[in-house]
Amino acid sequence: MSGTKRPHEAMDIVTPCEVTASVAAPAESTDDPSVAAIGAPTPTEVTPTPTHVDGRSAKGQGKGKRGGPDKRRGGAREPWGRPATDGTTEPRENSEPRQPKRKVALLMSFCGTDYQGMQINDNARTIEGELFQGLVKAGAVSQANADSYKKISLGRAARTDKGVHAAGQVVSCKIIVEDPDIVAKINAALPPAIRVWNYARVVGSFDPRKACDSRIYEYLLPTHVFLPPRPKPDPMPDLTAAAAAGERGLRSTSVQMAERRAYRIPPETLERVRVALHRYEGSHNFHNFTIAKKFHDMSARRFIKSFTASDPFVRDGTEWLSLKVHGQSFMMHQIRKMVGLVILIVRADLPETEIFAQAVREPKLNLPKAPSLGLLLERVVFDSYNRKVQATATQKGGEDERPPIVFDPYQSDIDAFRESFIYSQIIATEKAEDVFDSWLLHFEAFPEYFPFLASGGKVLDQDCVVRDSAPLPADQGEHENELAVGDDDAA
Repeated sequence: MSGTKRPHEAMDIVTPCEVTASVAAPAESTDDPSVAAIGAPTPTEVTPTPTHVDGRSAKGQGKGKRGGPDKRRGGAREPWGRPATDGTTEPRENSEPRQPKRKVALLMSFCGTDYQGMQINDNARTIEGELFQGLVKAGAVSQANADSYKKISLGRAARTDKGVHAAGQVVSCKIIVEDPDIVAKINAALPPAIRVWNYARVVGSFDPRKACDSRIYEYLLPTHVFLPPRPKPDPMPDLTAAAAAGERGLRSTSVQMAERRAYRIPPETLERVRVALHRYEGSHNFHNFTIAKKFHDMSARRFIKSFTASDPFVRDGTEWLSLKVHGQSFMMHQIRKMVGLVILIVRADLPETEIFAQAVREPKLNLPKAPSLGLLLERVVFDSYNRKVQATATQKGGEDERPPIVFDPYQSDIDAFRESFIYSQIIATEKAEDVFDSWLLHFEAFPEYFPFLASGGKVLDQDCVVRDSAPLPADQGEHENELAVGDDDAA
């Protein structure tokens, strides 16, 4: 009969206990960066909507006195009207007001002296560690998230090693930016050697390392490194004296250092440097310019857009050169080994054609690594990303426009910072410690460490092939740290 239900007809029945179980268990919140990376809203931005066990939305259920938010107090409420808490006996309405976090790209500069690198590490003093504490002090990170940097999804366009500086670096994070003076407050909470120039709002899926098209690094070095070598037949007396003085490595006398600082590079030597740097341009296999890479590892092949040398300039009585290399990405120590090889080729008048031909081939060679002192990240480039956001803004008629990630508006401030904090630190350290001089004297005293270079770039026998690239004595501690850290996209 039309008005009579069949005895065995299935009925959609939701029991009270099922409703209670489904509504009383809101969607689990998470601070997992992998969730934020795909654009999911954070727990501070939305209130989860409970559902019935059959998948139907519970929106609209329990309205009135037992349902929605407590409008009289303005505080959030759990299902069935219980006051929300933070896991304590105090209601959440009495704690810190919750503000939305936004995914942003911070444009910043820093001097890496006295820091153990860029990437945050619980057991070391790092740039990101200082940045996180500054964000907390400035109110860009809430006290609820101040206990862990993982809650703000830190990311970086390039990782820099111990002592390496940056004039133009980008760090992504999820922070509170409602305060119009937030940039000034962040800088007030940071050491003077770390500056944030501005921020750019980005989409939740933004990854600075992947969105970055290319990177430009600068290497500052004194021109006297290109002076011809002075071989020392017996380095042990100097090594004994250096060890007794608590120094790592060899040192020239004060008279010798005065002569070196008075050196001015001839035009023909400068041209030789530029020709040697030009050899790196293009796509090559750089497995010999890093650690733990095999010749057949495709990740060892990198593309170098340009490698140039500036005109010489004098600072504090010493002549310097600025080398700039522009590439898509770099491996650990790649730039330092590229610079180190050019220095030894030019100063020893070695045939660069044969040297480079062997350096990018399969045999494993021990190549010199220039000091970290002179290396800095000039800037990271986001050309493709900027074109994409511009095209999106055009399609939407200017709505939801996101700013490009560029350093040009802050270039004058960046140049002043680089001169005051980075260049001055490099030059002062070299004057006080003779870092480049000590590094070069090791090659003169221990030529057996680089038989490949001693042979003029010819792999004559197995002595020229290095299966475990042995470090110089002055590099021993750093080499041990490299083996512990491993390989990464860094210079």
